[in-house]
Amino acid sequence: MPTNTLQPKTRSVTRNRSERPVRRSHAPGLDTKRIRVFRNGQFVWIELPHASDLLLANLATFRFQAVDDYEHGCRVIAEPFPLVLPNRDIFGIEHWCCFAGLQSVATRVLQSAGYDLDTAKLATRHLRVPSIVDHGRCEAIDDEWLRCVRRNDRALVRYKRGTVRPEWMIAQVAHAWPDQSIMVWTKSLTEAKEFTTKLRRLGVTAFWDNGHFEPIGRPQVLVATVDYFSRDTAVQTRDIAFVLDATQISRPAAIEAVRYAYRARMYGFIADDVQPEPCTSDLITAVFGFEQLHIREHGQVVETPDVAMMPYRGGVGVAADESAFTVVQREICRNKGRNHFVAGLCRAVRAGDASGVRLPDEAIHRISGLSNPKIAIMAANLEHALALGRMLPAATLLTGDDVVLHGVSRRDGRRLYRTIDLDDRLCIVTPAARDQIEGTDVVIRADGSAVRR
Repeated sequence: MPTNTLQPKTRSVTRNRSERPVRRSHAPGLDTKRIRVFRNGQFVWIELPHASDLLLANLATFRFQAVDDYEHGCRVIAEPFPLVLPNRDIFGIEHWCCFAGLQSVATRVLQSAGYDLDTAKLATRHLRVPSIVDHGRCEAIDDEWLRCVRRNDRALVRYKRGTVRPEWMIAQVAHAWPDQSIMVWTKSLTEAKEFTTKLRRLGVTAFWDNGHFEPIGRPQVLVATVDYFSRDTAVQTRDIAFVLDATQISRPAAIEAVRYAYRARMYGFIADDVQPEPCTSDLITAVFGFEQLHIREHGQVVETPDVAMMPYRGGVGVAADESAFTVVQREICRNKGRNHFVAGLCRAVRAGDASGVRLPDEAIHRISGLSNPKIAIMAANLEHALALGRMLPAATLLTGDDVVLHGVSRRDGRRLYRTIDLDDRLCIVTPAARDQIEGTDVVIRADGSAVRR
């Protein structure tokens, strides 16, 4: 039976090891290409020690570390940080373990390498559909949020600070599934006390704990710090875990608490104005998975856009001494063939007939179903926006507040300030005006940044 530890079990010193038969480090079946992949707590176990290089090469990130340098003093270097670790079960059989949020990536890597996976024990347990949802308050209900909790055992929620209240979102889950025990991870004890008070006002049986005294009864919601859950056994018995600040997952105490949250469904909250550093972002994805919700207001969810990549034929020749600005200017801003291609795509989308455009069938179907869509073309800079404007004279140019007209022709200058005979549902947007495209139906990324992930 596997265990949920990331280190081998310690054995008694007085035990006679010679009496126990030696077990192989790996015991594959007759077909070495068929391997067993299963879930154990918050980790995915892979019975594949002989492909460690394959897993380490694909399931790793980088973190920046300060090191002492004899010649230069202190230096900051990027060192590899693996997201998959070796482990042995209680029978001594070697496995590789990764966080459950990387389950889809791990299985895809192994299948691409030609392995036949036994994934019978990777199924996600869905919560029951609540027959009567009594939320206790007459506030907006986040149906998409409740649907996400029911179907996914982990997710990340981005919310607008000051508008969306995490305590109300957790209270909805508590009222929808009163039989589920919940734990809330906070950064400080003061935050735990304040959050408990907010939950109680919403009709939730909540209790905060610092480890010095036991709560009366067993409250449905237990609120405490990450350090508390890293050393207390309560983390092992709770059904749902909410992390109020998902960036805290990179702390060693948080990783320790995740290891022992055997049965918990993991959900993290992070404000939409927070941009964590790359290693923390990768750890957030590893723990909470790739399922994300963006909520700007209660009762509303920002939909995930359908993305269709359209490669433009023709390579980009870059000389050794050329700068990035020169390449963008020549291959994007002043590339007439590419600009004609973008303008033709815009006209096809506007007409609702994209059958003659190289797009996936699903994207063509979605575009054909649009009626008078609002289109935004993202330009690389002002020069690119003016070049596209010459091919789409009815488009509205959206720029920043301060536009430097030095070097701009008189014709293009008049184009910037023209307000008549313009189509307000077709916009060419410069990088300084990206915040003005809210409510757009179709976005055409002609700035060349769509290929950067």
